[in-house]
Amino acid sequence: MNKYITTFLKTFTLTLLTGVTLFACFKVNANEPSLTRAIPEGREVDIDYRYAPINISKTSKKKNANITSARVKKKTKISSSAILSGASYNSATGKWVLAADSVNHNQEPSVPTDNHLYLLNNLNALANLDTIATHRKIKVDTAINNGINVTDEIVPPNTPGFPPEGGFIPYDMEGLTFLSAREVLVINEVGNFLFFDVSEDNTLSERANSRLEVPNLKKDQKFSSAAFDGTLIYTANKEGAKDIYVYDKTATPVKNNPIRTLTLAPSIKKELKPGRDLDEYTISGMFYYNDSLFIMSEAYSTVFIANPNTAVITGVIAIENADEISGMAIKKNRLYLIGDAEDYIPTVYIYEVPIPKQFLK
Repeated sequence: MNKYITTFLKTFTLTLLTGVTLFACFKVNANEPSLTRAIPEGREVDIDYRYAPINISKTSKKKNANITSARVKKKTKISSSAILSGASYNSATGKWVLAADSVNHNQEPSVPTDNHLYLLNNLNALANLDTIATHRKIKVDTAINNGINVTDEIVPPNTPGFPPEGGFIPYDMEGLTFLSAREVLVINEVGNFLFFDVSEDNTLSERANSRLEVPNLKKDQKFSSAAFDGTLIYTANKEGAKDIYVYDKTATPVKNNPIRTLTLAPSIKKELKPGRDLDEYTISGMFYYNDSLFIMSEAYSTVFIANPNTAVITGVIAIENADEISGMAIKKNRLYLIGDAEDYIPTVYIYEVPIPKQFLK
């Protein structure tokens, strides 16, 4: 009899321990953040902001008003005929300018298309970009202008996925900003400045012999953002060191503090996770608003708010329920985030996100 009781107790104890273990595992896993999208084989993707180097207030016991999350309130579908990479908005005219990438990432192998700029009165036209009036859509000429050619990789003849005669892939036009109601600046990924004029009848045209090459660039630098404060132009290295480069309108580095490294304000720095740093973020967009630089990181879908003079980050906004983001503009206290077109993202949107009140003056 004792033998049976002993066996029963052993079995019961083992079952109980197994159940407790499974329950504990379930509870731990249930509380851990999950990936917002599947990771395609052989490709790195930007994952949920909750994995980011900085703790977000929503998941912290001690709430920090300078660090918060914000949800998408509206989505505008982007036509599949364009791969948008950046945007800017001019409050004086109510017009938008958007840039389209030169490579269609939704095709395998990638096939070069044309860089284009679009001038829009509202974002509803994004649903069908092919219907936009020709004069509000301009192909960025890849010919040499002022000694600068914006052609990137040369594709040799008989390359799979390309025309038999081969061709080239233009540098992507990813950073753009209005310099005035009638001027648009585009900074491509290798640091070329291209200037465009907006005529009275809203025709876009590149200014003759105006292309500029930013001096003293390193080979590994890549740009994907641009902002203008009325006097100075700001752009940033997309990957690696988080440096802000400051130029005047002639693409000349300013004499006073031309390279400003982003740092965290003390109240935010204390929320930096051990062993993590800002270099893990990737700057894909920038906009000057309310005397601050709003800086978009494609990695971890995060917006930083920084003092343009000191490059100190005083605010952090983690964007919820959005896919990868390749650019940003601001209109009437709302962020407009340009969805990045990739072969594993079936539908691309512009996301509208209200800026949290604590970051508005």
